[in-house]
Amino acid sequence: MVVEACVKRTEALEVKNKIAERMLERQEAFSIENVLRFCMLCLK
Repeated sequence: MVVEACVKRTEALEVKNKIAERMLERQEAFSIENVLRFCMLCLK
């Protein structure tokens, strides 16, 4: 029973980590996109 609880907690943490990774990837993509937009505005 204790082992099952630990396994479930580990699985939940893995899901949480995957979500956090995706959020960071999106944030990074948005940052790159914003820099490119800024550069395009500067070139106009």
